Amino acid sequence: NKFKYGILGVGRPPHKWEDSVDSFMGSLVGDARTLGVQLIAGGPHLACGDAPHNIGEAIGKMKEGGAHIVFVVLFFDVYRIVKLQGDSLGMITQCLKWKNVMKPPRGYCSNVMLKVNAKLGGLNHVLTDRRDNKAPMASWGTSPSGAASEPPSSISWLFEKPCMIMGVNVSLSDPIKKDASLTTVIVASMDRACAKYVAHVQSSKSADTNQLSRAAEAVTTGFKNRNGTVPETVIIYRDGVSDGEFSKVVDVELEQIKDGLVAAGCVPDVKITVIICQKGHHTRLVYEEPDASASGGSSTFVNPAPGLVVDASDHESTIVSARYNEFYLNSHAAIQGTAKPCRYSLIYDSVGLKMSEIELLSYWTCYLYARCNKSVSYATPAYYAHLAARRAKDY
Repeated sequence: NKFKYGILGVGRPPHKWEDSVDSFMGSLVGDARTLGVQLIAGGPHLACGDAPHNIGEAIGKMKEGGAHIVFVVLFFDVYRIVKLQGDSLGMITQCLKWKNVMKPPRGYCSNVMLKVNAKLGGLNHVLTDRRDNKAPMASWGTSPSGAASEPPSSISWLFEKPCMIMGVNVSLSDPIKKDASLTTVIVASMDRACAKYVAHVQSSKSADTNQLSRAAEAVTTGFKNRNGTVPETVIIYRDGVSDGEFSKVVDVELEQIKDGLVAAGCVPDVKITVIICQKGHHTRLVYEEPDASASGGSSTFVNPAPGLVVDASDHESTIVSARYNEFYLNSHAAIQGTAKPCRYSLIYDSVGLKMSEIELLSYWTCYLYARCNKSVSYATPAYYAHLAARRAKDY
């Protein structure tokens, strides 16, 4: 597909800044072409001040000119203003720091294109179909053309019928203040490959008990509009919950989400699974490897490979909970230091999933994060919900 782009410099531009931008965009357009995306310049570069109305006017001018995406070169850190103005106008923006435009780090253009392709509706990666029987599954939506889009064989049954994976995040802007705004975020998968998501963000000054219901109804309606049917199964990954709030999630939040699902057309007894994702713990998983080059029989500690699961609960030295169905999953390779696993706790399940299926599904989603071509540290739906909540704070 072909997409017109515009270049907007925000702040006081350095001398001959257009030359550095043109050189950078030449590399970016070349990388985009290898990925099947044709970026076409939509007009001359624009420069504006860092005031909100100036940025809004410049982005609006590019939208009127037919631009599909605006690359914003930040000479000053006005990221929040750019995102608020761009999203308010319905214009896709991609922010670039000036130092990275002048001297792009290795692989920078490819990383930017991962974001750009996803923002323009493209698909970066899906998992390969590993089922023995290659017969098509029951059709309940549009799958990416020319791409393998089926889940691993042991959990493919879950997607034979419409299934939606949610990420939920509820947070306060400032937990200390009494009048802090409550931000509710739900992201939800829209396709069988679980590679495309929509997000619904709400925020209010008071504790609005209907925020989760409205958010769940909004994303479910989006699922229905895209696939022509409502989901029969919903898998929820809840982010940012302490151990003492598990009962609140089941008794309060889950009921609100059910109300939203029913309002969008789901049956009252829709099958739901709720899994809590937690990174705020002090557990680390390493293994000891003898160091042959050292004297005295010393050894070093090494991070385990991605995919290690610890779920044993039948021994006195176990690290998992004796109360909940819980497991630790090391799903990524740490760039630096010790890898930190994510703790997953199953607190509600009417689908009838086995623990091994939940572990595989959670690990599978870690490879479907659109911004990275490797696995990430915890389930992608929860990750997206966290990013959407951060965007809400930018607003």
